[in-house]
Amino acid sequence: MRRPRKVIHLTEDLGIGGQEKVIATLAAGADRLRFEVEVWCLVRGGAIADRLQRSGVRVRVLRLASHHDPFQVVRLARHLRRAGADIVHAHGSFAGTFGRLSALLAGKRTTLLHVHTTEPGLRLRHIAVQRLLSPCTGAVVCVSEAVRRFMTAAIGLPARKCRVVYNGVPDATPARAAFAARPKGEAGLLAVSLGSLVENKGHRVLIAAFRRAAAARPDLRLMIVGGGPLRAALERQAKELGLEGRIRFAGPLLDVEPVLSGADMVIQPTLHREALSLSLIEAARHGLPAVASRLGGIPEVVGHGRTGLLVPPGDAEALAGAVGRLAAEPSLRERLGNAARVEYERRFRAEHMIAAIEALYDAL
Repeated sequence: MRRPRKVIHLTEDLGIGGQEKVIATLAAGADRLRFEVEVWCLVRGGAIADRLQRSGVRVRVLRLASHHDPFQVVRLARHLRRAGADIVHAHGSFAGTFGRLSALLAGKRTTLLHVHTTEPGLRLRHIAVQRLLSPCTGAVVCVSEAVRRFMTAAIGLPARKCRVVYNGVPDATPARAAFAARPKGEAGLLAVSLGSLVENKGHRVLIAAFRRAAAARPDLRLMIVGGGPLRAALERQAKELGLEGRIRFAGPLLDVEPVLSGADMVIQPTLHREALSLSLIEAARHGLPAVASRLGGIPEVVGHGRTGLLVPPGDAEALAGAVGRLAAEPSLRERLGNAARVEYERRFRAEHMIAAIEALYDAL
């Protein structure tokens, strides 16, 4: 019987984030009869690393000091060679560059780059590195058509190498009681926004829009899930607008299922780039309608008027109108949410993503 092929996923870290969840899903869901899977964090571990190890997947934290040091490339190449890696699957820009150089040095011919975002404004040297590493890359996995277009048009990679594999998430398990989405005794409608508290995620616009929507619906509440450098500024904004009792900052959560199970809608107000929002897929899994920006890969998840409502990025008035419309029309929320669940089943289940990636391994 042929031994399982050894797959090593390379990533910078495994903190709480969409890319990290995708890696964990691929590693935990792999066919153990055909693939022996490890995840290597090049710099640091994180909450998802700890959970993945508890599930039985081997996670190594290499703590490489600097990707500017050529010796670190040699060091990683030695690790790959000693581990007997058959397939090197690198995720993101840092691990994608660092890992592919090391895999090339280690003589590993089956190498994949998994692109989880678009990066407009890349410097010429970064584009040159991508093009130089393309010949030694078996395939470039793009999480959406938007990412594929970026990699071929902006970066100049061959279209034949860029394969679209949509992100997938495991089906929801019953919500645990460890986290209460709604404080006891609180009724009304709950809108949830999931994402890091950074400028690109559009939380300033969201809070401004929520003030307008909340004025017409005293029962509407907003929960913002995520951590980041803008938290204090966003809390001040909410206080200045008199929304302290209407907006709750939940911080970063490893498990968002209890929150989504108590929500009525999800809002994704991204401003500039969004490859394929995992939080929107998680919302669809729970049968929730979404209000989201019309940019990047978001329209590939949210069909306007079919599974949610799309608005121009940065338009607080349009965002408020869409949120207000969902709040005012229960039948619309139900119709869009049911359709979102159907789309999840059809296109975004974890099993679909895992099968597509493993078929790519076989093809390479």
